[in-house]
Amino acid sequence: MIAAIGLLLLLMAGIMTVGAMPDTQENPPNLEGTYMGSAVCSMCHAQDDTWHMTTHSQMVQPPTEDTILGDLAADDEVLTIVWPDGAERPVTAEDITYVLGGRYMQRYVSVIADNDGVPQYYILPVQWNIPQTEDQVGVWTEYHADDWLEPERDWRVACAGCHTTGLDAATAAETTNFLFVDEWKAGHVEFGVGCESCHGPGSEHLTGPTTDNIVHSPDAAICGQCHIQGEAPDGEHGYPVGYQPGLNLDETMFIPAAMDDEDAWWPTGHALTYNQYGEWLNTRHGQARPILVPECVRCHGTLPDSTDPTPEEDTPAAEAFPGPTCMACHNPHPSDEAMTDAWDAQAMLKAESYTLCVDCHNSHTLEGDPFLMGNTIHHPVQEMYEGWSVIEEVAGIPSPHFSAEDGPDCITCHMPETVQIGEYGMVSSHFMRPVLPGEATDIQPDTCSGCHGDIASREALHALITGLQTKTEERLIAINNAMDNNSPDWMKMAVAFVEGDASSGIHNPTYTDALLDALEAELNLGPEIAPTLSPDELGIEIRPSEEMADTGTELTTEADSGLETPSIVLLAIVGLILAVAAYAFFLREARA
Repeated sequence: MIAAIGLLLLLMAGIMTVGAMPDTQENPPNLEGTYMGSAVCSMCHAQDDTWHMTTHSQMVQPPTEDTILGDLAADDEVLTIVWPDGAERPVTAEDITYVLGGRYMQRYVSVIADNDGVPQYYILPVQWNIPQTEDQVGVWTEYHADDWLEPERDWRVACAGCHTTGLDAATAAETTNFLFVDEWKAGHVEFGVGCESCHGPGSEHLTGPTTDNIVHSPDAAICGQCHIQGEAPDGEHGYPVGYQPGLNLDETMFIPAAMDDEDAWWPTGHALTYNQYGEWLNTRHGQARPILVPECVRCHGTLPDSTDPTPEEDTPAAEAFPGPTCMACHNPHPSDEAMTDAWDAQAMLKAESYTLCVDCHNSHTLEGDPFLMGNTIHHPVQEMYEGWSVIEEVAGIPSPHFSAEDGPDCITCHMPETVQIGEYGMVSSHFMRPVLPGEATDIQPDTCSGCHGDIASREALHALITGLQTKTEERLIAINNAMDNNSPDWMKMAVAFVEGDASSGIHNPTYTDALLDALEAELNLGPEIAPTLSPDELGIEIRPSEEMADTGTELTTEADSGLETPSIVLLAIVGLILAVAAYAFFLREARA
Protein backbone atom coordinates (compact mmCIF):
# COMPACT_ATOMS: atom_id res chain seq x y z
CA MET A 1 0.00 0.00 0.00
CA ILE A 2 1.35 3.41 -0.86
CA ALA A 3 2.80 5.52 1.92
CA ALA A 4 0.16 8.22 1.64
CA ILE A 5 -2.65 5.70 2.10
CA GLY A 6 -0.84 4.23 5.09
CA LEU A 7 -0.55 7.66 6.66
CA LEU A 8 -4.22 8.29 5.92
CA LEU A 9 -5.25 5.08 7.66
CA LEU A 10 -3.13 5.94 10.67
CA LEU A 11 -4.64 9.39 10.97
CA MET A 12 -8.18 8.19 10.40
CA ALA A 13 -7.68 5.57 13.09
CA GLY A 14 -6.62 8.39 15.38
CA ILE A 15 -9.88 10.19 14.66
CA MET A 16 -11.72 7.59 16.67
CA THR A 17 -9.80 8.65 19.77
CA VAL A 18 -10.79 12.30 19.67
CA GLY A 19 -12.74 11.96 22.92
CA ALA A 20 -9.77 10.44 24.73
CA MET A 21 -7.83 13.52 25.68
CA PRO A 22 -4.30 12.77 26.81
CA ASP A 23 -3.09 13.01 30.37
CA THR A 24 -0.62 15.85 30.52
CA GLN A 25 0.92 16.51 33.92
CA GLU A 26 0.40 16.53 37.66
CA ASN A 27 -1.77 19.08 39.43
CA PRO A 28 -0.51 22.66 39.03
CA PRO A 29 1.35 24.38 41.89
CA ASN A 30 -1.18 27.21 42.03
CA LEU A 31 -4.34 25.11 42.16
CA GLU A 32 -5.56 26.88 45.29
CA GLY A 33 -4.44 30.33 44.19
CA THR A 34 -6.57 33.40 43.55
CA TYR A 35 -6.71 35.54 40.43
CA MET A 36 -4.82 38.82 40.50
CA GLY A 37 -5.62 40.33 37.06
CA SER A 38 -3.46 40.93 33.99
CA ALA A 39 -2.74 44.49 35.04
CA VAL A 40 -0.88 43.15 38.07
CA CYS A 41 1.16 40.84 35.82
CA SER A 42 2.11 43.78 33.62
CA MET A 43 3.84 45.46 36.56
CA CYS A 44 6.75 43.09 35.99
CA HIS A 45 6.12 41.56 32.58
CA ALA A 46 6.49 43.78 29.53
CA GLN A 47 4.61 41.22 27.40
CA ASP A 48 1.46 43.04 28.47
CA ASP A 49 2.17 45.71 25.85
CA THR A 50 1.87 43.30 22.93
CA TRP A 51 -0.89 41.31 24.64
CA HIS A 52 -3.12 44.36 24.24
CA MET A 53 -2.60 44.05 20.48
CA THR A 54 -3.67 40.40 20.28
CA THR A 55 -7.14 39.03 19.73
CA HIS A 56 -6.88 37.35 23.14
CA SER A 57 -7.17 40.72 24.82
CA GLN A 58 -10.00 41.80 22.53
CA MET A 59 -12.38 38.90 23.05
CA VAL A 60 -14.81 41.32 24.69
CA GLN A 61 -14.86 45.04 23.92
CA PRO A 62 -17.01 47.97 25.01
CA PRO A 63 -19.45 49.32 22.39
CA THR A 64 -18.01 52.33 20.57
CA GLU A 65 -18.08 53.72 17.06
CA ASP A 66 -14.75 52.01 16.45
CA THR A 67 -15.59 48.62 17.91
CA ILE A 68 -19.13 48.14 16.50
CA LEU A 69 -18.43 47.10 12.92
CA GLY A 70 -21.95 46.05 11.98
CA ASP A 71 -24.01 48.44 9.88
CA LEU A 72 -26.88 49.12 12.28
CA ALA A 73 -28.34 51.66 9.87
CA ALA A 74 -28.85 49.00 7.22
CA ASP A 75 -32.39 48.36 6.05
CA ASP A 76 -32.22 44.70 6.96
CA GLU A 77 -35.11 42.74 8.38
CA VAL A 78 -32.68 40.54 10.34
CA LEU A 79 -32.04 43.51 12.64
CA THR A 80 -35.70 43.62 13.69
CA ILE A 81 -36.19 41.23 16.61
CA VAL A 82 -38.73 40.56 19.34
CA TRP A 83 -37.19 41.68 22.63
CA PRO A 84 -37.68 40.03 26.06
CA ASP A 85 -40.36 42.61 26.93
CA GLY A 86 -42.31 41.69 23.78
CA ALA A 87 -41.42 44.81 21.83
CA GLU A 88 -40.55 44.33 18.15
CA ARG A 89 -37.93 46.73 16.84
CA PRO A 90 -34.46 46.85 15.21
CA VAL A 91 -31.23 46.50 17.16
CA THR A 92 -29.56 49.83 17.94
CA ALA A 93 -26.16 50.78 19.31
CA GLU A 94 -27.81 51.58 22.64
CA ASP A 95 -28.86 47.93 22.94
CA ILE A 96 -25.29 46.66 22.78
CA THR A 97 -23.53 46.21 26.11
CA TYR A 98 -20.52 44.25 24.87
CA VAL A 99 -18.96 43.53 21.47
CA LEU A 100 -17.65 40.05 20.65
CA GLY A 101 -15.15 39.42 17.87
CA GLY A 102 -14.13 41.57 14.94
CA ARG A 103 -11.94 39.49 12.60
CA TYR A 104 -14.34 37.36 10.56
CA MET A 105 -17.67 38.14 12.18
CA GLN A 106 -19.06 40.06 15.12
CA ARG A 107 -21.75 39.30 17.69
CA TYR A 108 -23.22 41.40 20.47
CA VAL A 109 -24.29 40.96 24.08
CA SER A 110 -27.14 42.92 25.57
CA VAL A 111 -27.47 42.97 29.36
CA ILE A 112 -31.14 43.38 30.26
CA ALA A 113 -32.78 43.01 33.67
CA ASP A 114 -35.60 40.50 33.87
CA ASN A 115 -38.91 41.05 35.70
CA ASP A 116 -37.17 40.41 39.02
CA GLY A 117 -34.44 42.94 38.28
CA VAL A 118 -31.79 40.26 37.73
CA PRO A 119 -29.40 41.04 34.82
CA GLN A 120 -29.52 38.58 31.92
CA TYR A 121 -26.72 38.43 29.36
CA TYR A 122 -28.42 37.90 26.00
CA ILE A 123 -26.44 37.13 22.87
CA LEU A 124 -28.42 39.07 20.30
CA PRO A 125 -29.77 36.91 17.46
CA VAL A 126 -27.89 38.83 14.76
CA GLN A 127 -24.38 38.41 13.41
CA TRP A 128 -22.36 40.82 11.28
CA ASN A 129 -20.20 39.03 8.70
CA ILE A 130 -17.06 41.02 7.97
CA PRO A 131 -15.79 41.25 4.36
CA GLN A 132 -12.43 39.56 3.83
CA THR A 133 -11.79 40.74 0.27
CA GLU A 134 -12.49 43.95 -1.63
CA ASP A 135 -15.28 42.39 -3.66
CA GLN A 136 -17.26 41.28 -0.59
CA VAL A 137 -19.90 43.30 1.26
CA GLY A 138 -20.68 42.97 4.94
CA VAL A 139 -23.99 41.24 5.61
CA TRP A 140 -26.26 40.51 8.57
CA THR A 141 -27.31 36.95 9.26
CA GLU A 142 -29.34 35.36 12.04
CA TYR A 143 -27.63 33.76 15.02
CA HIS A 144 -29.63 31.38 17.23
CA ALA A 145 -32.75 33.28 16.28
CA ASP A 146 -35.05 30.57 17.66
CA ASP A 147 -33.55 30.09 21.12
CA TRP A 148 -31.59 33.21 22.01
CA LEU A 149 -33.89 33.93 24.96
CA GLU A 150 -33.44 30.48 26.51
CA PRO A 151 -31.38 30.28 29.76
CA GLU A 152 -28.85 27.90 28.18
CA ARG A 153 -28.06 30.56 25.58
CA ASP A 154 -27.12 33.11 28.24
CA TRP A 155 -23.67 34.36 27.25
CA ARG A 156 -22.22 33.52 30.65
CA VAL A 157 -23.27 29.88 30.32
CA ALA A 158 -22.72 29.31 26.61
CA CYS A 159 -19.58 31.31 25.88
CA ALA A 160 -18.02 33.34 28.69
CA GLY A 161 -15.54 30.72 29.85
CA CYS A 162 -13.45 31.34 26.71
CA HIS A 163 -13.98 35.10 26.64
CA THR A 164 -12.95 35.87 30.21
CA THR A 165 -10.30 35.07 32.82
CA GLY A 166 -11.13 33.67 36.25
CA LEU A 167 -14.78 32.77 35.69
CA ASP A 168 -16.14 30.03 37.96
CA ALA A 169 -18.37 27.99 35.66
CA ALA A 170 -20.32 26.61 38.58
CA THR A 171 -21.66 30.09 39.33
CA ALA A 172 -21.43 31.56 35.83
CA ALA A 173 -25.18 32.04 35.43
CA GLU A 174 -25.26 34.33 38.49
CA THR A 175 -22.00 36.18 37.83
CA THR A 176 -22.25 39.91 37.13
CA ASN A 177 -18.90 41.18 38.46
CA PHE A 178 -17.18 41.51 35.06
CA LEU A 179 -14.61 44.23 34.46
CA PHE A 180 -12.19 45.15 31.68
CA VAL A 181 -8.51 44.61 32.42
CA ASP A 182 -7.70 48.26 33.14
CA GLU A 183 -10.57 48.47 35.64
CA TRP A 184 -10.13 45.06 37.21
CA LYS A 185 -10.43 44.67 40.97
CA ALA A 186 -9.89 41.66 43.21
CA GLY A 187 -12.86 39.33 43.24
CA HIS A 188 -13.97 40.26 39.74
CA VAL A 189 -13.89 38.38 36.44
CA GLU A 190 -11.61 39.86 33.82
CA PHE A 191 -12.86 40.35 30.26
CA GLY A 192 -10.56 38.82 27.67
CA VAL A 193 -8.11 35.92 27.64
CA GLY A 194 -5.61 37.30 30.12
CA CYS A 195 -2.33 36.06 31.57
CA GLU A 196 -3.99 33.82 34.13
CA SER A 197 -6.10 32.06 31.51
CA CYS A 198 -2.93 30.27 30.47
CA HIS A 199 -0.76 30.42 33.59
CA GLY A 200 -3.44 29.90 36.24
CA PRO A 201 -4.16 32.18 39.21
CA GLY A 202 -1.19 34.33 40.12
CA SER A 203 -1.42 34.90 43.87
CA GLU A 204 1.24 32.32 44.71
CA HIS A 205 3.53 33.68 42.03
CA LEU A 206 3.04 37.24 43.26
CA THR A 207 4.08 36.42 46.80
CA GLY A 208 7.08 34.35 45.74
CA PRO A 209 7.96 35.05 42.11
CA THR A 210 9.53 31.82 40.88
CA THR A 211 8.54 29.59 38.00
CA ASP A 212 7.80 26.82 40.50
CA ASN A 213 4.54 28.38 41.68
CA ILE A 214 2.86 29.11 38.37
CA VAL A 215 2.13 27.07 35.26
CA HIS A 216 4.61 27.73 32.47
CA SER A 217 4.25 24.49 30.55
CA PRO A 218 3.66 24.41 26.78
CA ASP A 219 0.85 21.92 27.41
CA ALA A 220 -1.50 21.98 24.39
CA ALA A 221 -4.51 21.52 26.67
CA ILE A 222 -4.02 25.10 27.87
CA CYS A 223 -4.92 26.27 24.38
CA GLY A 224 -7.32 23.37 23.96
CA GLN A 225 -9.60 24.55 26.76
CA CYS A 226 -11.02 27.03 24.25
CA HIS A 227 -9.83 25.94 20.82
CA ILE A 228 -12.14 22.94 20.59
CA GLN A 229 -15.77 22.15 19.88
CA GLY A 230 -18.01 20.31 22.33
CA GLU A 231 -19.55 20.90 25.73
CA ALA A 232 -19.06 20.24 29.43
CA PRO A 233 -20.41 16.95 30.83
CA ASP A 234 -23.34 18.83 32.37
CA GLY A 235 -24.63 19.53 28.87
CA GLU A 236 -25.09 23.21 29.74
CA HIS A 237 -21.73 24.92 29.38
CA GLY A 238 -20.00 25.33 26.04
CA TYR A 239 -16.57 25.33 27.68
CA PRO A 240 -14.73 23.14 30.22
CA VAL A 241 -16.03 23.15 33.77
CA GLY A 242 -13.42 22.72 36.48
CA TYR A 243 -10.37 23.10 34.26
CA GLN A 244 -7.36 25.14 35.29
CA PRO A 245 -4.07 25.31 33.38
CA GLY A 246 -1.93 22.40 34.46
CA LEU A 247 -4.80 19.98 35.02
CA ASN A 248 -5.68 17.16 32.67
CA LEU A 249 -8.34 18.32 30.22
CA ASP A 250 -10.29 15.07 30.24
CA GLU A 251 -13.87 13.88 29.86
CA THR A 252 -14.75 14.91 33.40
CA MET A 253 -14.40 18.53 32.30
CA PHE A 254 -15.18 18.58 28.58
CA ILE A 255 -16.59 16.24 25.95
CA PRO A 256 -15.37 16.96 22.41
CA ALA A 257 -17.81 17.07 19.52
CA ALA A 258 -18.27 13.58 18.08
CA MET A 259 -16.80 12.87 14.68
CA ASP A 260 -20.29 12.48 13.21
CA ASP A 261 -21.25 15.99 14.35
CA GLU A 262 -21.77 17.72 11.02
CA ASP A 263 -21.64 21.14 12.68
CA ALA A 264 -18.05 20.54 13.81
CA TRP A 265 -16.40 18.16 11.33
CA TRP A 266 -16.09 17.46 7.63
CA PRO A 267 -16.34 13.74 6.77
CA THR A 268 -12.59 13.76 6.00
CA GLY A 269 -11.74 14.47 9.63
CA HIS A 270 -10.96 18.15 9.05
CA ALA A 271 -12.59 20.79 11.23
CA LEU A 272 -15.56 22.69 9.88
CA THR A 273 -15.36 25.39 12.56
CA TYR A 274 -12.81 26.43 15.21
CA ASN A 275 -11.55 23.12 16.52
CA GLN A 276 -7.77 23.31 16.40
CA TYR A 277 -7.16 21.24 19.53
CA GLY A 278 -9.63 18.58 18.44
CA GLU A 279 -7.76 18.26 15.14
CA TRP A 280 -4.33 18.35 16.77
CA LEU A 281 -5.24 15.41 19.00
CA ASN A 282 -5.59 13.28 15.86
CA THR A 283 -2.29 14.23 14.26
CA ARG A 284 1.16 12.77 14.74
CA HIS A 285 1.98 16.05 16.44
CA GLY A 286 -0.68 15.39 19.05
CA GLN A 287 0.07 11.69 19.40
CA ALA A 288 3.83 12.06 19.80
CA ARG A 289 5.62 10.38 22.66
CA PRO A 290 8.68 11.73 24.46
CA ILE A 291 12.01 11.36 22.67
CA LEU A 292 14.35 13.04 25.11
CA VAL A 293 17.61 12.52 23.22
CA PRO A 294 19.06 16.05 22.85
CA GLU A 295 19.39 15.73 19.08
CA CYS A 296 15.71 14.72 18.81
CA VAL A 297 13.95 16.83 21.40
CA ARG A 298 14.13 20.01 19.35
CA CYS A 299 11.46 18.52 17.09
CA HIS A 300 9.89 15.82 19.25
CA GLY A 301 9.32 18.08 22.25
CA THR A 302 8.35 21.62 23.18
CA LEU A 303 10.22 23.41 25.93
CA PRO A 304 8.58 25.55 28.65
CA ASP A 305 10.18 28.68 27.21
CA SER A 306 7.33 29.57 24.89
CA THR A 307 9.42 32.08 22.95
CA ASP A 308 11.96 29.47 21.80
CA PRO A 309 11.07 25.78 21.45
CA THR A 310 14.63 24.83 20.53
CA PRO A 311 16.62 23.82 23.62
CA GLU A 312 19.90 25.47 24.41
CA GLU A 313 22.87 23.21 25.01
CA ASP A 314 22.53 23.52 28.78
CA THR A 315 18.77 22.90 28.84
CA PRO A 316 17.92 19.41 30.12
CA ALA A 317 15.93 17.46 27.55
CA ALA A 318 13.76 16.09 30.34
CA GLU A 319 12.14 19.52 30.72
CA ALA A 320 10.58 19.24 27.26
CA PHE A 321 6.87 18.58 26.91
CA PRO A 322 6.14 15.57 24.68
CA GLY A 323 5.64 16.34 21.04
CA PRO A 324 5.22 19.61 19.14
CA THR A 325 2.40 21.37 20.98
CA CYS A 326 0.70 24.61 19.98
CA MET A 327 3.59 26.67 21.31
CA ALA A 328 6.08 24.94 19.06
CA CYS A 329 4.65 27.19 16.32
CA HIS A 330 2.65 29.90 18.12
CA ASN A 331 4.01 32.50 20.51
CA PRO A 332 1.41 33.90 22.93
CA HIS A 333 3.94 36.60 23.84
CA PRO A 334 4.76 38.10 20.43
CA SER A 335 7.17 40.98 20.12
CA ASP A 336 6.11 44.45 19.02
CA GLU A 337 7.86 43.86 15.70
CA ALA A 338 6.16 40.54 15.14
CA MET A 339 2.73 42.04 15.72
CA THR A 340 3.28 44.38 12.77
CA ASP A 341 3.78 41.44 10.39
CA ALA A 342 0.64 40.28 8.63
CA TRP A 343 1.70 36.64 8.91
CA ASP A 344 1.97 36.88 12.68
CA ALA A 345 -0.52 39.42 13.95
CA GLN A 346 -3.53 37.10 13.86
CA ALA A 347 -2.00 33.64 14.37
CA MET A 348 0.84 34.85 16.62
CA LEU A 349 3.32 32.61 14.80
CA LYS A 350 6.95 32.55 15.86
CA ALA A 351 8.15 32.80 12.28
CA GLU A 352 6.77 32.50 8.78
CA SER A 353 4.94 29.24 8.35
CA TYR A 354 7.36 27.65 5.90
CA THR A 355 10.28 28.31 8.20
CA LEU A 356 8.41 26.76 11.11
CA CYS A 357 7.64 23.61 9.14
CA VAL A 358 11.08 22.98 7.66
CA ASP A 359 12.83 23.73 10.95
CA CYS A 360 11.73 20.22 11.91
CA HIS A 361 10.70 18.51 8.71
CA ASN A 362 14.23 18.07 7.40
CA SER A 363 17.10 15.63 7.70
CA HIS A 364 20.08 17.84 8.32
CA THR A 365 21.77 19.13 11.42
CA LEU A 366 21.85 22.78 12.37
CA GLU A 367 25.26 22.86 10.66
CA GLY A 368 23.75 21.58 7.42
CA ASP A 369 25.20 18.06 7.50
CA PRO A 370 22.98 15.03 6.76
CA PHE A 371 21.15 13.86 9.85
CA LEU A 372 21.04 10.08 9.95
CA MET A 373 19.13 7.68 12.16
CA GLY A 374 21.43 4.69 12.09
CA ASN A 375 22.52 4.85 8.47
CA THR A 376 19.22 6.15 7.15
CA ILE A 377 18.40 9.73 6.23
CA HIS A 378 15.60 10.89 8.51
CA HIS A 379 12.43 12.42 6.99
CA PRO A 380 14.12 14.62 4.34
CA VAL A 381 11.00 16.59 3.40
CA GLN A 382 12.69 19.98 3.03
CA GLU A 383 15.55 18.48 1.04
CA MET A 384 13.17 16.76 -1.36
CA TYR A 385 10.85 19.75 -1.77
CA GLU A 386 13.68 22.23 -2.30
CA GLY A 387 15.66 19.81 -4.47
CA TRP A 388 18.86 19.42 -2.47
CA SER A 389 21.54 17.26 -4.10
CA VAL A 390 21.98 14.24 -1.84
CA ILE A 391 24.00 12.01 -4.18
CA GLU A 392 26.59 12.95 -6.80
CA GLU A 393 24.95 10.75 -9.42
CA VAL A 394 21.78 12.89 -9.67
CA ALA A 395 21.66 16.69 -9.55
CA GLY A 396 19.04 18.21 -7.30
CA ILE A 397 15.85 19.51 -8.94
CA PRO A 398 13.59 21.90 -6.99
CA SER A 399 9.88 21.18 -6.92
CA PRO A 400 7.88 23.38 -9.30
CA HIS A 401 5.82 24.49 -6.30
CA PHE A 402 8.97 25.57 -4.47
CA SER A 403 10.36 27.38 -7.52
CA ALA A 404 7.16 29.30 -8.22
CA GLU A 405 7.26 32.92 -7.08
CA ASP A 406 4.79 33.33 -4.22
CA GLY A 407 3.82 29.72 -4.82
CA PRO A 408 2.29 27.26 -2.38
CA ASP A 409 4.15 26.03 0.65
CA CYS A 410 3.58 23.45 3.38
CA ILE A 411 0.43 24.92 4.91
CA THR A 412 -1.17 25.49 1.50
CA CYS A 413 -1.54 21.73 1.14
CA HIS A 414 -1.30 20.37 4.68
CA MET A 415 -3.37 23.07 6.38
CA PRO A 416 -6.09 23.82 3.81
CA GLU A 417 -8.69 26.42 4.66
CA THR A 418 -11.57 24.17 5.64
CA VAL A 419 -12.69 26.08 8.75
CA GLN A 420 -15.60 28.37 8.01
CA ILE A 421 -16.16 31.39 10.27
CA GLY A 422 -19.21 33.40 9.38
CA GLU A 423 -20.10 34.01 5.74
CA TYR A 424 -16.63 34.95 4.51
CA GLY A 425 -13.97 33.73 6.92
CA MET A 426 -11.96 30.64 5.97
CA VAL A 427 -9.28 29.48 8.40
CA SER A 428 -6.60 26.81 8.09
CA SER A 429 -7.23 23.30 9.35
CA HIS A 430 -4.86 21.87 11.98
CA PHE A 431 -5.35 18.24 10.90
CA MET A 432 -2.01 18.52 9.04
CA ARG A 433 -3.30 16.41 6.20
CA PRO A 434 -4.26 17.47 2.67
CA VAL A 435 -7.87 17.24 1.60
CA LEU A 436 -7.49 15.11 -1.52
CA PRO A 437 -9.84 16.18 -4.34
CA GLY A 438 -11.42 12.76 -4.51
CA GLU A 439 -12.23 12.71 -0.79
CA ALA A 440 -13.83 16.13 -0.37
CA THR A 441 -17.57 16.57 -0.32
CA ASP A 442 -19.16 18.72 -3.00
CA ILE A 443 -19.08 21.84 -0.82
CA GLN A 444 -15.81 21.15 1.02
CA PRO A 445 -12.65 22.96 -0.10
CA ASP A 446 -9.86 20.63 -1.15
CA THR A 447 -6.12 21.13 -1.26
CA CYS A 448 -5.64 21.17 -5.03
CA SER A 449 -8.65 22.75 -6.71
CA GLY A 450 -8.06 26.21 -5.29
CA CYS A 451 -5.08 26.62 -7.62
CA HIS A 452 -5.64 23.98 -10.28
CA GLY A 453 -9.41 23.65 -10.48
CA ASP A 454 -9.71 25.93 -13.51
CA ILE A 455 -7.78 23.51 -15.71
CA ALA A 456 -8.64 20.09 -14.31
CA SER A 457 -11.58 18.46 -12.60
CA ARG A 458 -11.40 17.11 -9.06
CA GLU A 459 -11.50 13.60 -10.48
CA ALA A 460 -8.56 14.34 -12.77
CA LEU A 461 -6.48 15.87 -10.01
CA HIS A 462 -7.20 12.97 -7.67
CA ALA A 463 -6.30 10.45 -10.39
CA LEU A 464 -3.03 12.26 -11.05
CA ILE A 465 -2.05 12.23 -7.37
CA THR A 466 -2.95 8.63 -6.64
CA GLY A 467 -1.58 7.42 -9.97
CA LEU A 468 1.76 9.10 -9.39
CA GLN A 469 2.01 7.78 -5.84
CA THR A 470 1.07 4.25 -6.86
CA LYS A 471 3.64 4.19 -9.66
CA THR A 472 6.35 5.58 -7.36
CA GLU A 473 5.66 2.83 -4.83
CA GLU A 474 5.72 0.15 -7.53
CA ARG A 475 9.07 1.40 -8.77
CA LEU A 476 10.49 1.44 -5.23
CA ILE A 477 9.39 -2.14 -4.66
CA ALA A 478 11.06 -3.28 -7.85
CA ILE A 479 14.26 -1.38 -6.99
CA ASN A 480 14.40 -2.74 -3.44
CA ASN A 481 13.89 -6.29 -4.74
CA ALA A 482 16.77 -5.88 -7.17
CA MET A 483 19.20 -4.39 -4.63
CA ASP A 484 21.27 -6.31 -2.10
CA ASN A 485 23.76 -5.62 0.67
CA ASN A 486 26.51 -5.09 -1.90
CA SER A 487 24.68 -2.26 -3.65
CA PRO A 488 26.64 1.01 -3.62
CA ASP A 489 26.03 3.47 -0.80
CA TRP A 490 24.69 6.09 -3.19
CA MET A 491 21.90 3.73 -4.21
CA LYS A 492 20.98 3.04 -0.60
CA MET A 493 20.98 6.77 0.10
CA ALA A 494 18.79 7.50 -2.93
CA VAL A 495 16.23 4.88 -1.90
CA ALA A 496 16.24 6.09 1.71
CA PHE A 497 15.81 9.66 0.47
CA VAL A 498 12.72 8.89 -1.60
CA GLU A 499 11.22 6.61 1.05
CA GLY A 500 12.04 8.98 3.92
CA ASP A 501 10.30 11.88 2.20
CA ALA A 502 7.14 9.76 2.60
CA SER A 503 5.09 11.59 -0.03
CA SER A 504 5.52 8.91 -2.72
CA GLY A 505 6.72 11.53 -5.16
CA ILE A 506 4.15 14.27 -4.57
CA HIS A 507 6.50 16.70 -2.83
CA ASN A 508 8.74 16.73 -5.91
CA PRO A 509 7.68 14.43 -8.76
CA THR A 510 10.45 15.55 -11.14
CA TYR A 511 13.31 14.96 -8.70
CA THR A 512 11.78 11.71 -7.45
CA ASP A 513 11.54 10.45 -11.01
CA ALA A 514 15.15 11.40 -11.75
CA LEU A 515 16.39 9.52 -8.69
CA LEU A 516 14.37 6.42 -9.55
CA ASP A 517 15.57 6.62 -13.16
CA ALA A 518 19.18 6.55 -11.98
CA LEU A 519 18.52 3.57 -9.74
CA GLU A 520 16.69 1.66 -12.47
CA ALA A 521 19.48 2.33 -14.96
CA GLU A 522 22.12 1.07 -12.50
CA LEU A 523 20.09 -2.09 -11.83
CA ASN A 524 19.32 -2.66 -15.54
CA LEU A 525 15.61 -2.54 -14.85
CA GLY A 526 13.80 -2.13 -18.14
CA PRO A 527 11.10 0.39 -18.94
CA GLU A 528 8.47 -2.26 -18.23
CA ILE A 529 9.20 -1.66 -14.54
CA ALA A 530 8.10 1.95 -14.92
CA PRO A 531 5.68 2.05 -17.86
CA THR A 532 4.69 5.39 -19.28
CA LEU A 533 1.67 6.91 -17.57
CA SER A 534 -0.63 8.67 -20.00
CA PRO A 535 -3.51 10.91 -18.98
CA ASP A 536 -5.91 8.38 -20.53
CA GLU A 537 -4.48 5.58 -18.37
CA LEU A 538 -5.00 7.71 -15.29
CA GLY A 539 -8.49 8.76 -16.35
CA ILE A 540 -7.34 12.38 -16.54
CA GLU A 541 -9.09 14.92 -18.71
CA ILE A 542 -7.18 18.18 -18.97
CA ARG A 543 -9.50 20.99 -19.94
CA PRO A 544 -7.98 23.34 -22.52
CA SER A 545 -6.95 26.76 -21.30
CA GLU A 546 -7.29 29.68 -23.74
CA GLU A 547 -4.75 31.62 -21.75
CA MET A 548 -2.16 28.86 -22.16
CA ALA A 549 -2.95 28.53 -25.88
CA ASP A 550 -2.06 32.18 -26.42
CA THR A 551 1.29 32.08 -24.66
CA GLY A 552 3.29 29.82 -26.95
CA THR A 553 4.86 28.29 -23.81
CA GLU A 554 7.20 25.42 -24.65
CA LEU A 555 7.50 22.31 -22.53
CA THR A 556 11.05 21.69 -21.31
CA THR A 557 12.42 18.44 -19.93
CA GLU A 558 15.47 17.25 -18.07
CA ALA A 559 16.80 15.44 -21.18
CA ASP A 560 20.19 17.10 -20.96
CA SER A 561 20.81 15.59 -17.53
CA GLY A 562 20.97 12.09 -18.93
CA LEU A 563 17.43 10.87 -18.23
CA GLU A 564 16.24 7.77 -20.04
CA THR A 565 13.54 8.06 -22.72
CA PRO A 566 10.68 6.55 -20.65
CA SER A 567 11.42 9.01 -17.89
CA ILE A 568 11.44 11.92 -20.29
CA VAL A 569 8.01 10.92 -21.51
CA LEU A 570 6.74 10.62 -17.95
CA LEU A 571 8.30 13.95 -17.03
CA ALA A 572 6.73 15.55 -20.09
CA ILE A 573 3.26 14.44 -19.02
CA VAL A 574 3.69 15.47 -15.40
CA GLY A 575 5.54 18.63 -16.41
CA LEU A 576 2.79 19.67 -18.80
CA ILE A 577 0.17 19.37 -16.09
CA LEU A 578 2.33 21.26 -13.60
CA ALA A 579 3.25 23.93 -16.16
CA VAL A 580 -0.37 24.60 -17.06
CA ALA A 581 -1.33 24.69 -13.39
CA ALA A 582 1.58 26.95 -12.45
CA TYR A 583 0.82 29.35 -15.29
CA ALA A 584 -2.79 29.58 -14.25
CA PHE A 585 -1.62 30.26 -10.71
CA PHE A 586 0.66 33.10 -11.89
CA LEU A 587 -2.14 34.68 -13.89
CA ARG A 588 -4.44 34.55 -10.90
CA GLU A 589 -1.81 36.19 -8.70
CA ALA A 590 -1.16 38.86 -11.31
CA ARG A 591 -4.85 39.73 -11.47
CA ALA A 592 -5.23 39.74 -7.66
